[in-house]
Amino acid sequence: MEEQPTSELTKKERKELRRAEREERHKGAARGELVQKVGWWAAGALIVLGGAALLVWAVMQQNKDIEQAPLADQITAQDHVLGNPDASVVLLEYGDFQCPACGTYHPVLKQLKAEYSDRVAFVYRHFPLTSIHKSADISARATEAAALQGKFWEMHDKLFENQQEWTTGNDEEVIMGYAQGLGLNMDQFRADINSEGVKNAVEQGRLSGVRSSVNSTPSFFLNGVKIQNPRSLQAFKDLLDQALATQ
Repeated sequence: MEEQPTSELTKKERKELRRAEREERHKGAARGELVQKVGWWAAGALIVLGGAALLVWAVMQQNKDIEQAPLADQITAQDHVLGNPDASVVLLEYGDFQCPACGTYHPVLKQLKAEYSDRVAFVYRHFPLTSIHKSADISARATEAAALQGKFWEMHDKLFENQQEWTTGNDEEVIMGYAQGLGLNMDQFRADINSEGVKNAVEQGRLSGVRSSVNSTPSFFLNGVKIQNPRSLQAFKDLLDQALATQ
């Protein structure tokens, strides 16, 4: 059947044809918009996915770099060292006395210090996370004030072993009780804990950690190289034994 020329269509038929043409144009435009939207969505998805992949890679690379970051500041006479100060193997911890993870590692480290004290130097540096631990600063200052009376490690152990007590109560009052229990001169301790010298000692530890790419506590450096935190006492022993075997 031949198609009728438009000029031969009735007025009603021409009206219907124009309506059909408009609808077809609308459909075509809609399909074009859909294709364009899908195209933009696909391009956006590729950008997002590509960006996400790049971000993941960057974070992984950053973590890798941090784990391999060397210790920025070497051990000096100002550091707190327990064990053999002349040992060829040195384990250094950047810690926060209010940090729960540091508290969990304390008994592990105490056992290591007992077993390896003649072969390993154990060093502690302050890295108080004051933005999340309200008592991190005063506890760090307490150990430095105790150090001026020769009892850094005694206060260090007291704080970690009673972490739940002083972090949930009146931290200053409880810490003063610890100082008195350790036989410290209390007048001197009260003056020292708020002194510029003690505050500076804590800050120097924190800055040293920043220079060494420390971003969490505890962070451990074995012979000047940052290590992943061992998951157990035996894993820690294995690392120390390996380090000793290569000396």
